[in-house]
Amino acid sequence: MRRMARRLGLSGFHGFDFMLDEDGTASLIEINSRCAPPCHLNAGPGRDPVGAFCRRWLGVDPTMQAGVHPGPVVAYFPQAWQANPDDPILSTCAYDIPVQDSRLVRRVMQLAQRDRLYLQMKSKVRALLRGGARRG
Repeated sequence: MRRMARRLGLSGFHGFDFMLDEDGTASLIEINSRCAPPCHLNAGPGRDPVGAFCRRWLGVDPTMQAGVHPGPVVAYFPQAWQANPDDPILSTCAYDIPVQDSRLVRRVMQLAQRDRLYLQMKSKVRALLRGGARRG
């Protein structure tokens, strides 16, 4: 992927999407020219897309920050907690939580709760429509 990105002159703000065959062989199915979800994560020296962008295109050296987590697993906030808050992997991964802004964290959690309730309601309505609404 590095060689392909270099040859195509990609900035690093893109996503390569793959499908895995039954035998585990990966096949590239598309390249998206947008920021993929993990692009904002600083994974340490040489693995900080936003820092590299700032240096290369803006001529600004961003404040050096420690990498988010030395391991390969990052739990997205709030999606990871919504999916399964009891998942044991959550105790070993890094969290993508804006801890410096507690008001933002509270608001995101409120919106996530609202969205979860909306999706539950939407699935119930779909089930009713599929089963046919009873007329009284």
